[in-house]
Amino acid sequence: HLLSILVSIATPVSACLLLPQAVGSDGFSRGDTPVLVVTGAVPAVLGLVLSAAMMVRAFEDRRRVKQRSFRVATTLWFALLAMLLCLSATLASGDGIGTATAALLGVGIVLAAFAIQNWFSGVWGIASVLATAAVLLLAAFTLMPMRPNADLTVALSEHPSGATERMLQDAGHAGSGAGTYAALLPIHRDIAAPLSREHPTAAAAIAIEMGRPFLYSVLIVAVLGAGALLRCSLRRRHDYVYAAIGAGAAASLVVLALVEDGILEFGASLLAAALFGLA
Repeated sequence: HLLSILVSIATPVSACLLLPQAVGSDGFSRGDTPVLVVTGAVPAVLGLVLSAAMMVRAFEDRRRVKQRSFRVATTLWFALLAMLLCLSATLASGDGIGTATAALLGVGIVLAAFAIQNWFSGVWGIASVLATAAVLLLAAFTLMPMRPNADLTVALSEHPSGATERMLQDAGHAGSGAGTYAALLPIHRDIAAPLSREHPTAAAAIAIEMGRPFLYSVLIVAVLGAGALLRCSLRRRHDYVYAAIGAGAAASLVVLALVEDGILEFGASLLAAALFGLA
């Protein structure tokens, strides 16, 4: 039931992301205040992962019951509709290839767990599926545009980040304090440059406010958590899809943190927290 509720929440949010933005085309208010008023592609990416898991769960229920039922068919159609809406919102986001790669990674982990559980059991089967997924992931990363001579935290972003890069050079190991990015931005921006042109990534904002050691620690914990959840998913015979959801979402959020800043929004953080609670 919680999985269905989360999909029901992520789907309309993703549909709203397809509508024209009511205030500013870059996610900032029309005034000169650097306060984000819309979320990024995080709900759409997490909605893709959740809808893929919902389809996997419906297939598992259908195989267990061994007969067609109206409830399973309804769940499959609802999950398919949710996946199409979330996919459209992901492709329509301003970060293009980056968000698509994050979505591919999350959904790929869920589908890899499904394939291993049903067709590729055993050590060699698991190794072959994971190797195929790794090759596809590397191929997707090669298509992502990376700016040369740019800081790693903003290299994958497609938005201007001149002031953010200057703040990253001045940031110490302990950072400048939580929530200070908006206060430092007017100091480091170009003269007469509007604040709405600056669009940092979540990784850059965390590195500026909390320091690079904190950022690297969070990324390491996320990667290790994704690996642990995937391992737990492969060791279960029933209800393995929930742990796979957590693994896919953690991997997707790591990529999204290097592409955009939507992960720092309250709504996206709340959705991610509920998803990890389910996992």
